[in-house]
Amino acid sequence: MADYTTTQAGNWTDAATWGGGGFPSSSADTATIGHTVTLQSGQGITCGAITLNADTLQINGTLTLSAAVSLVGAYTLAIGAGGTLDLGGQTITPSGSGIGSYNFIGTAVSRATVIGNGGSFAAAGVKVLLPHIEYCDFSDLIDSQLGRTQTSNLTVIMRYSTVTNCAVFYLDRTGIGANAGFIVEYCDFSDWRSPTAQPADDFQPGIYQRELTSTAPRVLRHCTFDNSMNSVQGAAEFKTAGAIYEHNVFNDVLIEAPLTGSTDTYRFNFFSNTKYESPIFNSAHYYRNFYGNYVYYEQGNHAFTPTPSNQFNYIGNVFDNKDGTDGVNWFINGAAAAAGSMNIAHNLFLGKGNAVVQTVATQLGTIIMRNNTSMVDNDGSTSVGQYYPYWFMTEQAATDVSSMDVQLYSSLYFDPDDTDPITDPAVDLVTSTPDQLTYLDYNMGWSAPTGGQAIIYDDSVVQTGGVAPNDFTLDPSFTDRSRDIKTFDTLNGGNGTVANAITQMIARNPNYLPYKIVKYTHTGFQPQSTNAIGGRYGETVGSSALLKSVDVASVTISNAELLSLNS
Repeated sequence: MADYTTTQAGNWTDAATWGGGGFPSSSADTATIGHTVTLQSGQGITCGAITLNADTLQINGTLTLSAAVSLVGAYTLAIGAGGTLDLGGQTITPSGSGIGSYNFIGTAVSRATVIGNGGSFAAAGVKVLLPHIEYCDFSDLIDSQLGRTQTSNLTVIMRYSTVTNCAVFYLDRTGIGANAGFIVEYCDFSDWRSPTAQPADDFQPGIYQRELTSTAPRVLRHCTFDNSMNSVQGAAEFKTAGAIYEHNVFNDVLIEAPLTGSTDTYRFNFFSNTKYESPIFNSAHYYRNFYGNYVYYEQGNHAFTPTPSNQFNYIGNVFDNKDGTDGVNWFINGAAAAAGSMNIAHNLFLGKGNAVVQTVATQLGTIIMRNNTSMVDNDGSTSVGQYYPYWFMTEQAATDVSSMDVQLYSSLYFDPDDTDPITDPAVDLVTSTPDQLTYLDYNMGWSAPTGGQAIIYDDSVVQTGGVAPNDFTLDPSFTDRSRDIKTFDTLNGGNGTVANAITQMIARNPNYLPYKIVKYTHTGFQPQSTNAIGGRYGETVGSSALLKSVDVASVTISNAELLSLNS
């Protein structure tokens, strides 16, 4: 047993680094590091307690811990290409002032490795922690926090890395007041925790940055989140503002979604068996995402609850639950006292579910719903009062204020199994204020069993049991309404099952990119009849029609982006 203190910078195994009396090499030894020390490639060291004082420990070989590590001040703990840090069940704890850095950077052919063996990276109070992680594999960590940016205007980076069988894994756990950014891309967070060790509502991985004062980039893309071990539900916590989430795959995951103040954008993502827990959005934007079979939600069964006064956009998405055993009660829920406007356009709503939008008392703002397609196969309500076969919108309260502006047009309702469409209103408003429905027309409906009318509005003042002047009844003659995740799997050489399609999507097979399944499904639900060119602006009704320039004013994204969404 010996206590070692550095006297100069150098290699770990060079006695001169430690004053000439040998070097730490056993579990009984301790090391105090105040200079830059490098554990060279190919070398393996076991050490007891380590204190890193405001300097750098570079691990290019293998360092195995047998006691706790203390990181003090403006330190850098680094792992290079081929390097391994085995925590051995120990805890690494930061303290002091200054920025503490975790630089775990391998290469594509020689990765960095962190093995927890039940160990962890401890939280640091208000200390600033900045992780830069590339080509690094994490495994078997318990609750850990690698980042805490505070108001530092720094950017957390994690690329080409994996997290396996870990518990809470926060890349940034700052909260309100964060001015930092993050770039997380091409990472795999599959099966990240042991079901025997973690409760079902633990959150991992996590990014928690809420303020918008930073100009730093905030993006999470091309990542996979999957957890299916022993049916324990995995969870990811993204409490961010102004972030972009794109080309990610979420399966068997609970997302603790952003609370009020979020202005995030989700585009080209794939969700399956994914649950949002009480989300309340301010000005969120959802473009061309795919929500796969067996999607379910909790806390009232609604996916999104936009509240204050900014625009909420939900454009070009596919919600496909045709094979799900459970539906969705309210997909978008206008919360009480909300002042927000909602723009819901060019979406496919397929399968089991209730109204696309449900409003409650004192809902304010403009709700525009146009160029959507709904094919809902619910016929009547369940015993618990869910899954009424409404189409696009319903109200629960009769006291909604008259200043709410509801516009529903150029949309298509196809009922595949209902023999009594008259009882299934497209719009069910219980209010007594007629000026809430400012525009309700140019919609198309078809009941497959009866071969007739499927556009019915139920409102106590405006359109009780009737239709609007330019609505029409027409069989849309979809290109191929069988298109879903199963047929997409077959198209790509799979066995035509939901399970295989999800497996391939998780593996990030280039043939299963999220935007491809969105485009594939949308194309299948394109009406073929020329008579379907009967929308408000002469466009084809339903979700596959291109947005017209005359209609772009109601959308808070550029014409160029609108075109890209339809490419």
